Amino acid sequence: MVCLGAGLCAAAQQHGVVRSLERPGHASVGIQGVTINVLEYPNAIVSKKDGKFTFSIEGKRQGDSYTVSRVQKKDSKKEN
Repeated sequence: MVCLGAGLCAAAQQHGVVRSLERPGHASVGIQGVTINVLEYPNAIVSKKDGKFTFSIEGKRQGDSYTVSRVQKKDSKKEN
């Protein structure tokens, strides 16, 4: 994205976190390597080590809503 001049480009960072479900005796933790697809964003996003992800959508400001269309974690282990 290219912005010409101050204030001419309306896009701000959107932030999120992918976390495991909290269960009795097990705290919720961030999950690394989860692919997140957002309807308004043309590329997939992959969560970082702590489960956090960040992206920008042109025309949106920080805090505006966005729609997550898919969240997927591929298991690196092969089942026999």
